Amino acid sequence: MKPTGKWCISQNEEYFSSGEFDSKEEAIIEGREQYDGEDFYIAEETLIEMSDLHVDVAVSHMLDWIQQSAYDIVGEYAEEYPYDAICPSKPL
Repeated sequence: MKPTGKWCISQNEEYFSSGEFDSKEEAIIEGREQYDGEDFYIAEETLIEMSDLHVDVAVSHMLDWIQQSAYDIVGEYAEEYPYDAICPSKPL
């Protein structure tokens, strides 16, 4: 995994989808505003590369292994990966 230098916030320590900030301080300020005094988490955004997924080479199961490895890293956000990357939907 490779840090991007960006930061994000979450209220549940698992799904970080509430924006992207240039600094840790900006993420903290936004978290305080967005979550109105409730607890929240910040994390440095990372780029997940294929080499991070630790998949075995078996052609018939490769996509399923990649998807599961991605799911282990980012949770339900990977449910359609890598299929959405291979066959992205196009707007009508």
